[in-house]
Amino acid sequence: MTEGVRSQLPSSSSVDRRLIFAIFALIPIATIGATAGTLRLGGWIWFIILIAGGATLMLGPLPRPALVFLIPYAAYLVYGLVSLLWASRIRWGLQSLAQLSTFAVSYLLAFRVFRRGHATLPELHRLGLYVLPAIFVVAAIKLALDPQIRVFWSLGPNDRFVAIALVAVFVVGTAVSPRRVVLLAGAACLGLIAISGGRMAFAALALVIVLSPGLGMKRSARLALFGVGALLVLLAIPTQAFQDRFFFAAGGDVSTLAEGSFNTAGRSDNWPAVVADCGRVALRGYGSGGSADVMDRITAGNTIHPHNDYLRTYCEAGLPMAVTFWLFFVGVGYRAWRLKRARIQSTAPSTALLLLLGLFMLSITDNIIIYTAIYMAPAAVIFAASDVEYLRAISPVHR
Repeated sequence: MTEGVRSQLPSSSSVDRRLIFAIFALIPIATIGATAGTLRLGGWIWFIILIAGGATLMLGPLPRPALVFLIPYAAYLVYGLVSLLWASRIRWGLQSLAQLSTFAVSYLLAFRVFRRGHATLPELHRLGLYVLPAIFVVAAIKLALDPQIRVFWSLGPNDRFVAIALVAVFVVGTAVSPRRVVLLAGAACLGLIAISGGRMAFAALALVIVLSPGLGMKRSARLALFGVGALLVLLAIPTQAFQDRFFFAAGGDVSTLAEGSFNTAGRSDNWPAVVADCGRVALRGYGSGGSADVMDRITAGNTIHPHNDYLRTYCEAGLPMAVTFWLFFVGVGYRAWRLKRARIQSTAPSTALLLLLGLFMLSITDNIIIYTAIYMAPAAVIFAASDVEYLRAISPVHR
């Protein structure tokens, strides 16, 4: 290639930067949930990120510290690839591994961009504030197609996409916003999630709002805010909408919730069966995608998702590799916590910690680790930004 032609090509830094901003800008499209060909729109988005990101990573050196941080996550991916030798659903297993690989690609891209100083978190925070209303526009279109607003069940079968995306975008978009913006945006997001069916997303966002650094409140004020929220939930329990969504029959109350007698959409019945079934292969797992077969057997074909990512990773890779997988996120949290305690002037650690909180909570009742375009890829960018700041501020190796 001649020097003239090479000089006309965009640099790897320019491509990296555009890709990590595209990850956030495309979130509203991913929440639409419509299918185009063999994948939903969100599926095409993560696939493009994987291919384009993988290609641009080869245009420059990979950041060695990022590779070290990714070792537990990469070990899980390698094991998942090997497990295809005994997995029963090869296509499903490959797709799951591709989605998980998109997270790693996004993390490496963002790490390289932030380490070189070609992007800053304030830019992503500003972008998040633009993306947030765009998600509301998508939701409004969905509601226009089905104008009957039913609290906790209005946005159709793909309503969870909107709910989960709102958690991620709220965390990023309001990180440097004044208190009134945090409270107004938080109330609007909670309102939309309340008509989207995302019960755990509602709980996660409510906790994120209380812990948001943008509130600038003392601990006592945050506890008071949490108390107000809890009181509002108690007042909502007698309503017909709450009864329909959370209880099997009318008349449910706080004692019913305390006894665990509430509607879990089959999860409370399925999870013990999943643990028992996967216990047969507790050390090696059924292989990548194997949780689909387990759920297919347990639910007689009603669903192939365990709706719990801790069980998913245990079922597919066995206990040792499942622990290894989650250790990566624990490591991100540990580094972010140390960075936050160092009191540096950066929004990276608090933003990363709130996204981790959302991830850990949503993993209890959903398939968040394969919601690549609406949560995991954006989270990977923030985790990378936090880890870069950690190297600069704390790590003796970087010094």
